[in-house]
Amino acid sequence: MATKKPVPKSMRILKLGTCPSLSGASNLLYHVGYDTEIHFRIWGNSGGGLFGREWVSLASLQASLETDKPVTAGTLKRAGVCKGKSANTPGFLLAVLKAEGLVEPMETGGHTKADSSGFLTEIGKLIDDGTDIQVPPTKATQ
Repeated sequence: MATKKPVPKSMRILKLGTCPSLSGASNLLYHVGYDTEIHFRIWGNSGGGLFGREWVSLASLQASLETDKPVTAGTLKRAGVCKGKSANTPGFLLAVLKAEGLVEPMETGGHTKADSSGFLTEIGKLIDDGTDIQVPPTKATQ
């Protein structure tokens, strides 16, 4: 008898956000989503840099932040948290983490993990309220 695979729950978009890229050369549009855990994805870039639109879980990102070394886009890339092929996606995700207060810049360069309690409180309220923002598909997602 064949075992049924669980049907994945669809991602609820809890928040639309914008932030500058780490270089400040462009502005990014991103989504914070939730299925059984919190995720991020880059959705737009005012500059010319390409990026992946895949969802990246906060849990996989947090594992990369648990270090005494400065966290950079290269840290996220080496950790394999971004499955797409774009070299820009890890840096763009780091900019999102900075905008959401999950990392903060270090004086010596790179970033370090910040207190996530404010972010988790905000997102927890959106989850509890049943927030589910509908985003029209783009050519890249159809």
